Amino acid sequence: MNTAERSIFVNTYFQKGESGDELNRIHITKKFDREKGIIKFGNYNISGVSKIDEFGLANVFLDDLQGDSTIINLNNLEELEINNFRFQSLTLTGKCKKITVKDSNISQLYTADLDTINFEIKNNKSIQQFNTTSTNSRNLKISGMADIVSINHNNLPSTINKVDNITVDFDLIKTINISQTRCKTISLINNLNTQNLVNFKLSNSSSNRILINNLASKNFIIQDFTINQKKSSKLQITESTIECLILKNTFLGDFKKFNFNLSTISKLDLSNSSIPTSKICGSPFQIYENYIQFYTASLNINDKNVSSDYYKAAKWALLRYSLKNLKSRFDSFGSLLVSWGFSNFGTSWVQSVLVTSILSAIIFAIMIALIQYPVNDFSSALSLFIQFFDPLHKIDFLDTPNEKYSEYGWVILLNFLNKVLLAIGIYETIRAFRKFVK
Repeated sequence: MNTAERSIFVNTYFQKGESGDELNRIHITKKFDREKGIIKFGNYNISGVSKIDEFGLANVFLDDLQGDSTIINLNNLEELEINNFRFQSLTLTGKCKKITVKDSNISQLYTADLDTINFEIKNNKSIQQFNTTSTNSRNLKISGMADIVSINHNNLPSTINKVDNITVDFDLIKTINISQTRCKTISLINNLNTQNLVNFKLSNSSSNRILINNLASKNFIIQDFTINQKKSSKLQITESTIECLILKNTFLGDFKKFNFNLSTISKLDLSNSSIPTSKICGSPFQIYENYIQFYTASLNINDKNVSSDYYKAAKWALLRYSLKNLKSRFDSFGSLLVSWGFSNFGTSWVQSVLVTSILSAIIFAIMIALIQYPVNDFSSALSLFIQFFDPLHKIDFLDTPNEKYSEYGWVILLNFLNKVLLAIGIYETIRAFRKFVK
């Protein structure tokens, strides 16, 4: 069939014929006027057609078609719109500036070696799987899917998707897999605010920005991931609940900015990966809440240094928060400042012992100097200091037959101050050992 401008097929039925008379391909020649050419198929049953190809026109609209498995090979189309398709399997390949698939019943939708600018899949709640391989697109937008979204589902090393912006509305989707994809922005959103549980995996890919909102996920996996441009990079996960955050061979510190507002992270699994204790955006109290989440979730990790790092980061954020609210939270600020000075927020017993010993020695030296206590040599001074360092020592340990130093005001004051300091030091030292026993 050759035509110049417009061809419309309505209420036509195609099916497999007798042996030797089988219809298995629709071939559209290149004799259309590309500026005016429009072709529309409507209300077809093309169950025997395995391939539609060689489009030589500007716009193609496929509406209300049904069949089994079909490949559509695009040929530099301006626009392809697929509406109300009822197919078991549909594969798109070739080049087209704009592709829209909407309101269709397609069990499996594939793209292979596809080159497009804008690709939108919407209101296709019966589509069970969307799989792509070697797809180049400026904008890929997916909404109203039923089950699985897989970018580069074959996971072959030689096939790489190049997509500037991936937007997935996961209100009905159960699984999202993105692999071997170079992308500027990955956006996962939930406009319906439903609590659909999503399994998300991003692997062997690179991106500048990951933006996730209102996600409920059982497993959130980032594996072998790199940043394209560190200067503009951002990771944002807000108003989300993640049961298990899994990072493998991924250093999130390459991101310039973080914005976490997580309801819950129940478990953290790190393998040759890390979440930095800096760069998180937000108020000090929000940052504190974020790192408390990471600390709690990381307690399952055998490396206790990881959990202690998150704990210290949380306390630093709380210290900054208390500093900004110093008048109303002086007690909180003071306790945090003391904890930081003695044991780095209860994470270093060595620091606690050293700080306690040094401060006690300074107080002892000041006391000896103020009362002009006679010290003959270093050994006698050391012996007196050891007694002074004992939290249970009596105040009269300096008394001599000729002088009751225990009645001096400076001795009473400094002795009391030392015992308070020793009590704090003992508490912080014991507290710092918790990372070895949890």
